[in-house]
Amino acid sequence: MLSTVLAMLVLAQPCPCPPDLSGAWTTGKWESQSTSHNGPLSAHFEKLGPTQYRVTFRGKFFRFIPFRYGVTLDVVGQAGDRVLLAGSSRLPLFGTFQYNASASTCDFVATFSSGSDSGTFTLRR
Repeated sequence: MLSTVLAMLVLAQPCPCPPDLSGAWTTGKWESQSTSHNGPLSAHFEKLGPTQYRVTFRGKFFRFIPFRYGVTLDVVGQAGDRVLLAGSSRLPLFGTFQYNASASTCDFVATFSSGSDSGTFTLRR
């Protein structure tokens, strides 16, 4: 009987699974702390497996020059209802960028850094 009660308690616990970030993130902004440049940002998250996302960022530089690039972000942990992610990408002419992020089902905040730049990405659904 005690084992049945313990099994029911274990089964009743909320799932420790990270939130699914897949899909479109349409409202956002990027901002460079090094240069003070900023602009609009959107992204599409594609789940590659239980611990990886392929993220395609789209935005504008100097308010009119469009950019688009992808990065694979690895799930590196979880803090409450937030998933923690990290990754890197090599951008031609700009070098290798490192990313550390935290996301819930409705918001995403990342810091980025390279040899000559650093800043933030913020996104909402």
